Amino acid sequence: MSKRILGYDVARAMAVLGMIIVNYELILTEGQDVEHWLYSVTGLLHGRAAALFVVLAGVGMSLMTARALRDGERVHLSRDP
Repeated sequence: MSKRILGYDVARAMAVLGMIIVNYELILTEGQDVEHWLYSVTGLLHGRAAALFVVLAGVGMSLMTARALRDGERVHLSRDP
């Protein structure tokens, strides 16, 4: 059984939560021009949550590839056998 990397899982959860908050805020404030402290907080997350999620996806792919190579498995870059 493989060991989980707790920090990676926490960072991934933060990225997903950040993306949910940003999209939630975008939908609820569509067409409105309201200033609120919450908009300032969510403004900090715009772009950062998605970037963090993409970086973490790359790290996950690297970890999967390293494990496959360590176990002697063949790594495919395409669907062709």
